[in-house]
Amino acid sequence: MGSKRTRITSPSAALLSIVAIIATGCDAPRGSPAPKIDFHKVLRWPWVEESKTGTPGIDYGEIWCAMDRRADDKPLVAIWFDAWPAGQQIGRSRGTLAASEHKQPIRFDHGKVVTVEYRMEAGHEGILDFRIDGKEYNLDSGRLFLITIREGAPRALQLQRELGPEGMKFDAGSIGASAHADTEIREFFKSAAKHSP
Repeated sequence: MGSKRTRITSPSAALLSIVAIIATGCDAPRGSPAPKIDFHKVLRWPWVEESKTGTPGIDYGEIWCAMDRRADDKPLVAIWFDAWPAGQQIGRSRGTLAASEHKQPIRFDHGKVVTVEYRMEAGHEGILDFRIDGKEYNLDSGRLFLITIREGAPRALQLQRELGPEGMKFDAGSIGASAHADTEIREFFKSAAKHSP
């Protein structure tokens, strides 16, 4: 098993590829490696610090996705935060062509950290053993996660939503409308906004 750290020196870049799959062996049958999936930030809104007003998570926030590079970067999982991560974000991955493990701590102000972990194997599509802060989630129950860091500890809500071109779109023109129109998203972030970060 090999290992690799990825250091991001510009967290304000539009797309940050935080987790890289590295290959240190050839255990998988030829032509059937583990899926190629990247976990990175796909959207931060608004772009100007001074314009962070309104309801956190609705009027400003950040979304990270696990993207399948073989499927036109369709999101496999999306994590929607009600705050901007702070400083450099360093992820770790290790594995072979047959299997790989990934861990990405995402750090915020006030010392709060959300840690995302998952595993991939040859012969299995998508992500296995998906965890947020040590808690494992069955992705058949939903691939959209809302996370607030405004309470005592980060809290997640798993939702069943279609992601990608045929469903929820993660771009600056669509995200606000999605947040206001979706009752579960709107109420989650409005309730969390009553707490200080």
